[in-house]
Amino acid sequence: DDFDEENADGDDNNADDNTGTPVSESSASARQAKLLDALSLASTVSTEKQAKKREKFLRHLFKCITQYAIGQAGRELVESRLDSAIIPACTAGLRGGVASPAEQYAACRVLEVTSVILGGDMDEYCESIDEMLRKVIKATGRSPQVR
Repeated sequence: DDFDEENADGDDNNADDNTGTPVSESSASARQAKLLDALSLASTVSTEKQAKKREKFLRHLFKCITQYAIGQAGRELVESRLDSAIIPACTAGLRGGVASPAEQYAACRVLEVTSVILGGDMDEYCESIDEMLRKVIKATGRSPQVR
């Protein structure tokens, strides 16, 4: 018995429940869809009035970026929504004096994971958030909690 042979149906073991779509392709598209949903909602976070809801959304965005932004397609999706969704959502979460320390921390985590996903060749991204982060740290008396 050779374990490298195809299964009894003659199909390889990549097939997804009789749809003919390989499991890796369907899971990749599901990850892309979940990431796209989270990034689409990111543009609404700056209009939310309640800090708890903004914090909850930022935590959800962090989770989606870390779990679903996989490979080149995930990187490109995050990069395409950087200026329109991610940075504005994080800016709303970092407003000194208005945002809670937990919300500021959640926003910093999103910015951090975004920089990891984008990689080391994104100087424009670093420059775009540097001044904002410095202002937040200087403007708030809770800076040790934010750092």
